[in-house]
Amino acid sequence: MQFTAENITSSIGYLMGKAHRLLREAISHELLKNGVEIAPGYMPLMGILALHAPKKLSQRTLGELMELDRHRMSRALNELQQKGWVSLACNPKNKRENLVEMTHEGKDVLKTIGHCAGIVIEEAYDGVDAKSRQITENTLYQIITNLHKNELQEG
Repeated sequence: MQFTAENITSSIGYLMGKAHRLLREAISHELLKNGVEIAPGYMPLMGILALHAPKKLSQRTLGELMELDRHRMSRALNELQQKGWVSLACNPKNKRENLVEMTHEGKDVLKTIGHCAGIVIEEAYDGVDAKSRQITENTLYQIITNLHKNELQEG
């Protein structure tokens, strides 16, 4: 498919990018209504910490999972630590490494993020029947699998 000015807005890349931005903005807005201010890019960081809990993750590992360089990861963690949502501690086995874990306050915020995300996702799927929703989700999983496979082959 050759992209033209007429068809670029119907391309999968454009549509996925626009949906992603709109979802992040809507979730951020819903969170603000619920008293939580968090940069949209930090929400996945909280999710990754929750997925690995109770295990503490090294700051380096977290950066790799988030695909963030160490400076951006450090900034993100400093902000979340100032809010009291994460704690950092020196790794007793490697003094040059920080271990990161979510605090009790962070776990409460994560519940609010999940609640707000659920509201927004239901709004996003308004008017979409269950079968179409399942097809959309399955198709996105397959696209991710295909692209990840290509990424592994190139790496």
